Amino acid sequence: MLFFFIIFIFFLCDFVSAQVSDDYAHEAFSGYIDVLINFMVPLIIFIIVDLKYSVTKDNLIRSLILLVNVGLQQELAFIFSSVNVSNFIKILQHIIIVFMGFGVIINFIMFCKFRNKERKFDAFDDLENKLLEKFETKIQTLEENIKILRRKITSSDTSSVDISKINYEKDTNLYRKYQNSETGETPEENIKTVIEKIKENNGMREIIKIKILVRIILTIYVTHYYYIHFTRVNPLPGPFPFPFVGNLPQLIWHGGNLKTFFKLNHKEYGDMFDVYLGTTRTVVLNRAEYIEKLLTPSTKNPYIRRFPDSGAKGFDELGLTGKGILFNNNYKSWKHNRQFFTQAILSPKLTYKAIDWTNRLFNELESYWEKLYLQEEIIKENKNKLDFPAWFNQFTNDMIIELITGERSYTMAGYYNTLSDEKAEHSSEIVDDSVKLVQAIRKYLLGLLMFQVVPPFLRHYVPGFKNKSDDFIQNLEFMNQRLDAIIKKRRQEIENTPLDKPLPNDMLTSMIIANTSRDINSVGGEGMTDIEIRGLMLDGFIGGTDTTANMISFIIYYLAHNSDVKKKMLEEIDRIFQGDKTRPITENDFRNLKYCEAIIKEVARIFPVASSFGRCLEKPDEIAGYQWPADTMIRINADAIHNNKDYWEEPDKFNPDRWLVEGFEPRKHSFIMFGGGLRLCPGRKLAMIELVCLMALLFRKYEIDLVDMNAPLKTKTTIITACTELLIKVKPRN
Repeated sequence: MLFFFIIFIFFLCDFVSAQVSDDYAHEAFSGYIDVLINFMVPLIIFIIVDLKYSVTKDNLIRSLILLVNVGLQQELAFIFSSVNVSNFIKILQHIIIVFMGFGVIINFIMFCKFRNKERKFDAFDDLENKLLEKFETKIQTLEENIKILRRKITSSDTSSVDISKINYEKDTNLYRKYQNSETGETPEENIKTVIEKIKENNGMREIIKIKILVRIILTIYVTHYYYIHFTRVNPLPGPFPFPFVGNLPQLIWHGGNLKTFFKLNHKEYGDMFDVYLGTTRTVVLNRAEYIEKLLTPSTKNPYIRRFPDSGAKGFDELGLTGKGILFNNNYKSWKHNRQFFTQAILSPKLTYKAIDWTNRLFNELESYWEKLYLQEEIIKENKNKLDFPAWFNQFTNDMIIELITGERSYTMAGYYNTLSDEKAEHSSEIVDDSVKLVQAIRKYLLGLLMFQVVPPFLRHYVPGFKNKSDDFIQNLEFMNQRLDAIIKKRRQEIENTPLDKPLPNDMLTSMIIANTSRDINSVGGEGMTDIEIRGLMLDGFIGGTDTTANMISFIIYYLAHNSDVKKKMLEEIDRIFQGDKTRPITENDFRNLKYCEAIIKEVARIFPVASSFGRCLEKPDEIAGYQWPADTMIRINADAIHNNKDYWEEPDKFNPDRWLVEGFEPRKHSFIMFGGGLRLCPGRKLAMIELVCLMALLFRKYEIDLVDMNAPLKTKTTIITACTELLIKVKPRN
């Protein structure tokens, strides 16, 4: 309780200080008011509370140490953020800093004194031994007096003895002295209790030693942490960081939603601020002109690094460093892998397959909806409600697994089985197998942020963090085993296929045969190892599942709230399909659905799935008018750039028509739906195909409305912004 009371006092004083300060400027020191309120007042209160228990020399020493260890450590940051420094204040602050140094020295001396048994602090040992000897002697005396008393009673006629009149004080003057009237203990019990308490406290010195050592370490760490923070290069405004965890407390306060956290900080601190995601300082850029150099393709300075080497420890633990393309910081390795990935994903045959499988999987989806929601009696009873992202997460999972591996996935069937008593026609074994793999992929995606921002110490030793970390690693091992088995199986199938027979059109096959005798596009060089292929498969799963499912969910939401846009879209769809609601969509249809494409771009502008993404400087460079050292972590806030009135006319208005204006071209780097630079999303074409085709398939045949038009869009942002729930009503379109 005392600890929480102190914390409350500190927060109260900080609040009062904020009220009396007129300005906020990140300079070297603070004003006198900050020093007085943030530092002196809480320490005085704590000393009073501490001394309330017993005014002793030890308590005075502890209070002085607290003056340094608590007062300065906790309030050092507030002392260093300041206004209007005078010479007097500078002198005062130098004295405080020196005082803090003395605090470290005092702690160290106390530790040494307790550690050295020859020092006077071992007077505690002598005192304890003397007390024990004294009490043992008194117990023996008391026992002898009690025996005498008993003999007196038994030697006479007990019937005539009034025990209440026996002079206990005369027979044993220790009785009244040690009698505990409150507890009712006998003298023996009272003394034994005292001795037991002394024995229980016998190990307290060891605990005190550890506490002092920990306080010394924390003093040094916290002092170093805030020294680094307040002497950082180019100090920018931003939320106040805490040792070990940075701005994670503020992020957690906002529900762990990175999009909301950045939006609030952008509003408070402007177009450029810094945050600490874990222990790493991150500079957040919110204007297109600030990011031009970062997103300009250049092999001389490619800007492909996503995180500093110091921040790669988490990915090292996962075995992701140097693998694939998403989390690969090594330019040579990244370029090698990117070449194979791009060649596989941009294959004309894969484009055709993407359209074909969108049609096939939508037919499967319809078969489930027909049974659950589209029966006439179900619609009349108003039971035709469904969670849209829940279904389309399964749809895109089945889609991307087919495109990457060439193997069927049945997660839509698995989701249907959870909602219906009548099960899907596929065997439960293959359905469960698909569901397990997709759940593993989803857990992998959600856990990546933890390994990027949560310090290793917390992941390895702190319960809760450690449990999640261990669970994530086990999940990754399971996923790696599954993918390795799929790769091995496909290699064997390719080896058993005659050279004159065609191979499947999927990314896995393309990557296995790359730079082999079966590769008609081979330019020479080595092929890909199984580990390299597995890394690219994981990247494909991450980039092609949740992103598309969430994007189509956001499209449904914005169309429901913009009836004029929805009307124009339906007119385009009806014009192209001429009332035919069942024929498969073709590549030509996809190219003609221009307004649908404009809607996708406008939704991506106003509510991007990738609301922010990172870059890390490989060498010292000038960005946004500041000179930055190597390993500086930068976060590009696409959400802020997409909604900036300097780049967009009426940015808050949902207006797909802006994209169809002749000659319209967004300002450079003001629209970054698929990122930019050398890391421009290689799967952008497949994403647009899937989204446009789904819009046509859905709206040419069905009426889709929100269950609650007043409900806000439910999302959560980690690496991407995910739609957690979107309830809709569906019925056949007249």
